[in-house]
Amino acid sequence: MVISKGQTITFFNSSKNLYQSNPIIRLMPNVALALYILYEKFRLEDSFWKPYLNFLPPEYSTVLYFSSQDLLHMKGSPTFESAMKQCRNIFRQYAHFKRLFQNGDDEVSKLFRAKFTYDEYR
Repeated sequence: MVISKGQTITFFNSSKNLYQSNPIIRLMPNVALALYILYEKFRLEDSFWKPYLNFLPPEYSTVLYFSSQDLLHMKGSPTFESAMKQCRNIFRQYAHFKRLFQNGDDEVSKLFRAKFTYDEYR
């Protein structure tokens, strides 16, 4: 997988087949970046990014972190459908990758199998 912004930042061979065979990762750079950040987080002791990743907040003020009660309070507002759509899309992506990592035999799948959760992905 190549993560780039004008130039190649990193490449990890262990996920090359995953990247090439998965259209979600290939066509959605934000998903590729999210999975790469999780890869670095899960291998934290060896990660160059450890100080940065440890500094990130544990949650954010986006709809993905709203409680069910918070989402219910939005019902009837013009943003409710958009918020629900975003939550559904992220959960579908999570379910897709969870299944992929459970069935994969590559290094990334083995690393993600025990650590990849919805709370980590969102």
